[in-house]
Amino acid sequence: MLFAALTGGLIAQTPVSPSDTQKGYLIGPGDELMGKVLGEPQFDFIATVDVDGRIEPPFVEKPIMAKCKTERDLRLEITDLLKKYLKSPQVSVRVSKRDSRPPVSIYGEVRTQGRYDLTRRVYLLELISYSGGETEKSGGMIQVFRPRPPVCAEDPSADWGPSSGDGLNVPSRMYSLAALRQGGRESNPEIFPTSTALPTL
Repeated sequence: MLFAALTGGLIAQTPVSPSDTQKGYLIGPGDELMGKVLGEPQFDFIATVDVDGRIEPPFVEKPIMAKCKTERDLRLEITDLLKKYLKSPQVSVRVSKRDSRPPVSIYGEVRTQGRYDLTRRVYLLELISYSGGETEKSGGMIQVFRPRPPVCAEDPSADWGPSSGDGLNVPSRMYSLAALRQGGRESNPEIFPTSTALPTL
């Protein structure tokens, strides 16, 4: 879970990239997958992605890496594997339970504090909009916390190191609300479900 804090009391989380809509949902540990093969029910399966990001359908010799792949990516891979047994397998794969993305939290000086489930990539500005925007008491700064490394981040820099001097030892960054409103990409980080929001001290 990830959240962010706005000094003066506002808390929020990190951003999502436009490419996510094109790519689709990225599978993660804890997600449940359902696979079906047209006319071949003996190859149908339900599998939960393990902590290492793998699944083990009954017809494969070794686990398949599912983590950070889309349903389409996995369908193509499983189709190739099934060609060992079937001439022209018609495979469908879908995520039946999305349990790899804990909710993100936004709290502090926002109009509606709460938790949000992320099913796609989201950025800080969008999260603040979900909360109804900042209140008049907001100090103008937002602190975003990422206690754990993001699961499918494309940018290695998304894995923040621990903060120093805040007494929490939790990776976080401060963002200006004014800069965020101006549309600067650097001021609008991606919000990852694997992070946690904590109030500013």
